[in-house]
Amino acid sequence: MSKPQKQELNTNPIDQSIQQAFSQNDDDDDDDDDIKKAIEKLKQPRCFTKAMKDQCWNNATLFIGRHPDRWRLDAVGNPVLRGLTSCLGPLCHEYDHIVPFSKGGKTEISNCQILQTMVNRYKSNKTNQSHKELIAVSSTNKFTNQEFDSIERAVYGDILKVDAEQQVKEASKQSLKILYAQKEIDQMQQQEQRMGQFDQNIKRNEENSRSSV
Repeated sequence: MSKPQKQELNTNPIDQSIQQAFSQNDDDDDDDDDIKKAIEKLKQPRCFTKAMKDQCWNNATLFIGRHPDRWRLDAVGNPVLRGLTSCLGPLCHEYDHIVPFSKGGKTEISNCQILQTMVNRYKSNKTNQSHKELIAVSSTNKFTNQEFDSIERAVYGDILKVDAEQQVKEASKQSLKILYAQKEIDQMQQQEQRMGQFDQNIKRNEENSRSSV
């Protein structure tokens, strides 16, 4: 008589969580939507990929006078060095979910920003912090150009020079693109509001017509 084969244990934490969610809610159809949402969240990656981080870095504001491959300004204007990640110094940075992952924020480029590490740790999973509030928790250390050179050389072994005048032109173009994009968004929102008001007026007129009959 052959021995019954042992059933292999599922060691995948995501699959285990999914199975547990279903086993706890088999008799409750009302929770199906909550289960599906929980499953989708479990399947979403929490960490940005290298490609996403590279794009997020390239989207960050230029640090005029420093090479863009090595230096950028974070979302609140703090200078950060690409070679310094997840440390706690004033030039260290992390890749942050603008809308926190725990609050439903997706791990995608549009939800990624660079933040000085101390600022990111303060922000954590909070939402709606003002720009002024994040500046207040930023490092107060200030560096001279010579000190930036020394730090870059210590991290990379050399210093990459850039054409600051050309950077200013590129930054101006970037600002104009952002300005035009914002204007287009504002115009679309205004149009949507007008259309919504127009629909409300039509419904109100229809209701008045029916009530007068």
